[in-house]
Amino acid sequence: MANPQGDFERQIHELISKLQTSNGVRPNLLIFILPNAAVEPYCTIKKICDTTFGIASQCMVLEKCFNPKGQLQYLGNIALKVNVKLGGSNAVIEDPFLIKQPTMIMGCDASHPSPAQRRMDTPPPTFTAISASYDRRCAKYSAVTSCQDAGKEIIQDFGAMTQELLKRFQEQAKRDPSAILYFRDGLSESEFDKVVRHELAELKSKLFLVLAFDSFWLIDW
Repeated sequence: MANPQGDFERQIHELISKLQTSNGVRPNLLIFILPNAAVEPYCTIKKICDTTFGIASQCMVLEKCFNPKGQLQYLGNIALKVNVKLGGSNAVIEDPFLIKQPTMIMGCDASHPSPAQRRMDTPPPTFTAISASYDRRCAKYSAVTSCQDAGKEIIQDFGAMTQELLKRFQEQAKRDPSAILYFRDGLSESEFDKVVRHELAELKSKLFLVLAFDSFWLIDW
């Protein structure tokens, strides 16, 4: 039991210390049962576990845990989330083409501030994210994020971000990908050619220097 109005970071730190002392190892997952589905303390727990302690967390709602109506479905959904957070796979691609030649599936998007926010003296930045598979069966994904000038659609850190994702693929799959499927979202027809030319050039210049790809696709969705 913890005080929801108390110092969450201190309470979580004490919990981790107790578990490590009693079990001899640092926990790799913390489960929190919350009194309701309010945004707080959920966001605080996630921020502290992810950025301060680097430990996966799973929040559950007290009423849903013990309510016979829909309980099994709720617990089943929680189990799927926990499985992924602990490195498991809930579904795999069985396409023989993708299995035959190890393929990295990559997708990216940019999230821009609203028109009202852009009119501010110091507008908030545009946030970008690229996610990519890192196993041979395209079941496990990781992501990298960055921020840039507000309203810029071309991802300015594209080269460095994709290099990091490639490194993760190499470490986990124990080999280089033979092909890349790149999904790009959030582009209008007028932006597509310019953005694609820039990002494909970055991808080729950064990745093709060290890899000999058999094939490459770009898909706009």
